[in-house]
Amino acid sequence: MSVSVQSTSSLGRKVEATIPNQKLQTLLSNRITKLSKEVKLKGFRPGKVPVQVIQKQFGSSVRQEVIAELIEETLKETLVENKLTPAGQPVVEQIKDKEQEDLSFTVTFEIFPEIALADLSNVEINKKTATVTEADVDKMQEKLCRNLGSWQATDKAAQNGDRLVIDFTRKLDGAESDETQNNVKIELGHATTLPGLSEKLVGCKAGQTVEFDTKYPEKWAEEKAAGKAVKLNITVKEVQANEALTSATLAERLGLKADDTAALREKIKGRMEDEVNRTLFQGLQEDVLEILLKENNFDLPDVLVQQEKRAIHKESERKHEKAAQVLDDAEVNDSAIKRVKLGLLVNEIIKKYNVKADGKRLRKEVEYLAQEFPNPEEIVNIYFSNKQLLSSVERVVLLQQAIESLLKDMKLVEKSVSFDEVMNPEN
Repeated sequence: MSVSVQSTSSLGRKVEATIPNQKLQTLLSNRITKLSKEVKLKGFRPGKVPVQVIQKQFGSSVRQEVIAELIEETLKETLVENKLTPAGQPVVEQIKDKEQEDLSFTVTFEIFPEIALADLSNVEINKKTATVTEADVDKMQEKLCRNLGSWQATDKAAQNGDRLVIDFTRKLDGAESDETQNNVKIELGHATTLPGLSEKLVGCKAGQTVEFDTKYPEKWAEEKAAGKAVKLNITVKEVQANEALTSATLAERLGLKADDTAALREKIKGRMEDEVNRTLFQGLQEDVLEILLKENNFDLPDVLVQQEKRAIHKESERKHEKAAQVLDDAEVNDSAIKRVKLGLLVNEIIKKYNVKADGKRLRKEVEYLAQEFPNPEEIVNIYFSNKQLLSSVERVVLLQQAIESLLKDMKLVEKSVSFDEVMNPEN
């Protein structure tokens, strides 16, 4: 048997192999004989089917099966001997199989690149830190009392902070027809309300109609409206005022004693610190990943890039089930390249620093995700009983720990910022 491995590019490899006909015939004969003792055919006793009958009826399929096994076995041995790891599924390019001749075949594949991580010891990176003040806690407590409060109809004129129930008709620039929506709830002065809309509706009472022209911001959640001029006709059906919770009721909602003000503030502050630290670390993590992309250059397996491009298209299809989106090929390609490169870099960091997912940290991350659900403990149990779900969280934890390991070798420039600068940057 002869096997050769050739480089077709920096990461491309081609394996050419020839299997002696004698070896192939021996394997075929053994397989046919084995089958004659196992197969059950009408007219023959079990285990007594003549080899000639088996050869005639199953010879072709047995030959294909044996050749496939030979290719797989030969490739596996070749990869081990040459210390090669395919980045994707190897492709059998051609098979030369003729009776009484040696079997030959060609297999192509790409390998993972060897990555020598760039030295980041002289690279500076800004690390922001934030302290939650008592004033921050006051504002958050007031916000929670308001958000968890109730809305009550009022005859008074609308003012900022009130909620309106409206019917509206709009005509987007370039649209063929008007769109109408009923019983839409909007909060005047809220960050998610269309800019300029609150000012037009302040002072209105139930039954009043307002008509005006405006323009949606370039960055708007509803993609088809983003950046477009619009004509709006709005009828106010109801004005609602907010009845905020008392601090005592809020404490009870959070599982505390109604009169334990200190415990309430401590719990609110703890959650705020957790959120601001998570947000800061997320920003720091993104900065580190951008530095990694900039400082490290290596070839990428095209098979992985193409695989990632298909994944991006599938993500878009799931996101826009009702309205197909035409993705820009160049943007998709750039995103795929970035994802693949980052994935390989992070894996290399995990390997270099021997990062293992910390069990306590993993549980804490699962508990954080579970707190948004009515029965957090039940959700935690679901995660820890489902390997696939837990694996997705484990990848997040591994990335966090990998970034922390890398930061130890970088120059950190600390900067203090306020809670609002981090959590409410647009205010």
